[in-house]
Amino acid sequence: MITWSAESAFEHRERAGLAHRRRLRERLNRTWDMIQAQQCGQFERGLARPPLAPNGHDQQEDATP
Repeated sequence: MITWSAESAFEHRERAGLAHRRRLRERLNRTWDMIQAQQCGQFERGLARPPLAPNGHDQQEDATP
């Protein structure tokens, strides 16, 4: 049976946490890159939606009565 000291358990949790944060950061970076690529392609083809108005609503929605 393996016995854990408090220090080794802490180190294990710390390494696991660092690995988890690294995986999250890599996934976020991949997602961000994918979004950027999609937006660049959409802007080039004229398919992107217009930016939001300063009040956070779609400008086209604000124009309708």
